[in-house]
Amino acid sequence: MNCKKVNIYIDKKTILKKIKVNNKNMKTGIELIREERQEQITKHGRIIDDDIKFNISGQLADGAYGLIEFSDEEYPSDRISYFKPPGWDSKIWEHMCKKSYKDRLIIAGALIAAEIDRIQRIL
Repeated sequence: MNCKKVNIYIDKKTILKKIKVNNKNMKTGIELIREERQEQITKHGRIIDDDIKFNISGQLADGAYGLIEFSDEEYPSDRISYFKPPGWDSKIWEHMCKKSYKDRLIIAGALIAAEIDRIQRIL
């Protein structure tokens, strides 16, 4: 098999321009987390006062950890109930765990934000 070595030269400006074009409509991580946190509050009714009452044992942080424990795209079904925070609805938890890894990271970030909100409110 004959292989030729080919050198391709692309200047830094061209590469950066292509990256900007490909990502110009892409939201940042913090924007996605902010949107998810807002959705938790407005769509799902997960308000800080409820977190103060029902998530007093670190469930929000535990939930964030549980969602990102497995970095592969598919969450192992046999581990879903193991990482479910105490007191959380099993069906809702399973639904979150079955999302893509990227979506689980976004939810985890929003859960951490919720835990920070809860802690700040009780101090």
